[in-house]
Amino acid sequence: MKTNKHLKGILRKRKMYEMITHFANGNKIHYSGESSAKTLYIGSEDAHKVRFKLKWMSDDHYTVYLDLKNELGKDSPAIGALWNTSDVVFFLNAVLNLKKIYAMKDNPNEED
Repeated sequence: MKTNKHLKGILRKRKMYEMITHFANGNKIHYSGESSAKTLYIGSEDAHKVRFKLKWMSDDHYTVYLDLKNELGKDSPAIGALWNTSDVVFFLNAVLNLKKIYAMKDNPNEED
């Protein structure tokens, strides 16, 4: 029999996942992973852009890692934890800001 804590965790995860996917779709940010999966990726697979790996932990939160291209199979040190929808909002705003300043974009100060 599932515990009350476990069921609350499932509902929290679903709500957080829906926020992430709606935000990603609305801002043209790539993501992969299903709501039932333990791991979700958000960001670009391009080597010059950032991508995050979110792991669902202990039935109650996502732990955030950088998905490092040169360290396949290894997790970076944890860089954040998403415990609730407020944390998700802060994280998604950071993702959007990083998307806007990624390393290999064209120089907006150059004249054509």
